[in-house]
Amino acid sequence: MKHEFDFCRVFNLDVKTGVLYWRAPPKNHAEKLGCIAGYICKGKGANKDYWQIRAFSHTFKRSRVVFYMTHGYWPMPMADHINGNSLDDRPDNLRQCSPSMNTVNSKAKKRKYDLPRGVCETKQGRFMARICVNGKPKSLGTFDSVCQAKRVYEKKRKEIFGEFA
Repeated sequence: MKHEFDFCRVFNLDVKTGVLYWRAPPKNHAEKLGCIAGYICKGKGANKDYWQIRAFSHTFKRSRVVFYMTHGYWPMPMADHINGNSLDDRPDNLRQCSPSMNTVNSKAKKRKYDLPRGVCETKQGRFMARICVNGKPKSLGTFDSVCQAKRVYEKKRKEIFGEFA
């Protein structure tokens, strides 16, 4: 982000909870002094809720503001919630990441079949492990059991995506 904003002048940050409180509320809103800043917004796509804050005539995600206040720079291109809870903006739960790394860290979608992430059943009754890297699926092999396929998938996932796996 090109603009520099003095968030420390406007907000108090509770580093244990990641909550911002108004230190200098907007003019005509003196009643907000000491109150929690922002509001919960419905997210698009993944349907995750997140905190949003309006300050300096701009709207910000609270997670980005908390990251900026604790690190001194904007998370580029985005901030990731390590525990997957988009309402948990504690500084130690936020890290800078790319959109693809953020996707890797997301929870698996509800599946039609009762198989682990990265595993599908073949027509022959065996189990194939697959992983997607940079939008391209890659086969990791076919196995006799779900456990074998899952183990291979998880190992490769950790190898490729490291801390985001």
